[in-house]
Order: sequence, then C-alpha cells, then structure tokens
Amino acid sequence: MPEYKAWAGMLQRCGSPGNQDYAQYGGRGITVCDRWEESFEDFYADMGKKPNSQYSLDRINVDGNYKPSNCR
Repeated sequence: MPEYKAWAGMLQRCGSPGNQDYAQYGGRGITVCDRWEESFEDFYADMGKKPNSQYSLDRINVDGNYKPSNCR
C-alpha cells in the first residue's frame, strides 16, 4: 500500500537518526504531529488515497512540520 509506505517513510525521516535523510528532516527539527505519529489510520483519514503513482507526500511549507494543515 503506497500510503503506508509514505507514512512509514515520513516517520523514519523525522525520527530515526540512522535514516539517510534524517539530517534534512528530523535533524532540521521537522516533526510529525502526534495524530499521525501514533496512527496510520489517522494519517490515511486525513490524507486519503494517493491519486496515482506520480504523487508524493508534500509539505506546503518545507520548513514546517508534517501535519494535516501543512501537507497535501
């Protein structure tokens, strides 16, 4: 499920110092809101199904956190 992969990748980038992309996300202070960090189901309810394979999880403000109001 591509939505689950996007969610898991977001958590890894922001919360796992061993992740290759951590320095650009968690290392810069980018966090994941509690609602999404604790539940894939809540992430999916907020973001919905990926329209097609060309789409990816995107933050509107690239210096902002992962949360419903900053992601599309």
